[in-house]
Amino acid sequence: LATKMGVKAALGLLPSVKEATSEQVASTEFLEAIDSEAPPQMMRTLSPILDIGVHDDGEPQRFFLFATVSFDTAFASMLDWEATMYQEWAPFFGLPTTDASGKSLGNPTFGDRLIANRDARVVVNAQGDIIFLYSIVDDAHIVITDSTDTMKLVVERLNF
Repeated sequence: LATKMGVKAALGLLPSVKEATSEQVASTEFLEAIDSEAPPQMMRTLSPILDIGVHDDGEPQRFFLFATVSFDTAFASMLDWEATMYQEWAPFFGLPTTDASGKSLGNPTFGDRLIANRDARVVVNAQGDIIFLYSIVDDAHIVITDSTDTMKLVVERLNF
């Protein structure tokens, strides 16, 4: 892409579900479009495949499923990416980026949880609820979402 775009413009790159098209936005193209600060080694380990979906169990929950060609590189890169990841992805999930006074929340600290028998890195709110997470769910897939139920469903579908 010649110019960097914001979240809404990046989403505009994605084909509409209602339109038949053979166009697909590559994972690195998408990350560049949202001005991601994903580490260069992360960008190199991603395959072009990017799946974006919505799991609707009464309330729509978005997820992003990336394919990777190197588990070890992806793992180390994801940990490095945590420094900016929350602020980059919060708009996609409607998560807060500022407090009531408008001051930036910065990047919250990630913690470890086991979800669907997979290691996940999570951000929790003041009440202890998971509000954002990612997981390298197998040797070739990374899921980013804000819902543990959605992550469980993605893992289930990948293991069918």
